Amino acid sequence: MISAHQLCSCRMGNDPATSVADIYGELRDVKGVWIGDGSACPTALGANPMVTIMALAERTADHMISSSRPMNGYLGSNAVATLPDLALNVIKGMAGMMMNPTNMFREMAAVMTNPMNMFSLGERLLSGRVESEWRNGVRNGGVPPKSDDVD
Repeated sequence: MISAHQLCSCRMGNDPATSVADIYGELRDVKGVWIGDGSACPTALGANPMVTIMALAERTADHMISSSRPMNGYLGSNAVATLPDLALNVIKGMAGMMMNPTNMFREMAAVMTNPMNMFSLGERLLSGRVESEWRNGVRNGGVPPKSDDVD
């Protein structure tokens, strides 16, 4: 059995000429986008890089949290959310979907019929709107239920 470890495709470093991310893994050209896997390694690590990659991912996550900036307007209105808030919203939304198989099936069907709905679902999960939409009878990112649509 052969195992390949893809490394160095999104290098981090001090020099913008040779790296796409800073030394903490944040992209230089797109602030707020982070690289936290083996692709951020500047050179090959040798055999069995798993523990090093895990440490890099944890270090990157720590810097993401400590440098989280308000995301004014990112979530539509004048919402101000930080990375921990967004993560909590996603966890709550995913847990809510798992607890209600009917709504989970509806979301999955919406994504399977139109893959672009994944972006809408992601944005709704980040903003924490998924559960409130289900409680209010709104489905698939703002489409009200049909009159013959019965739970």
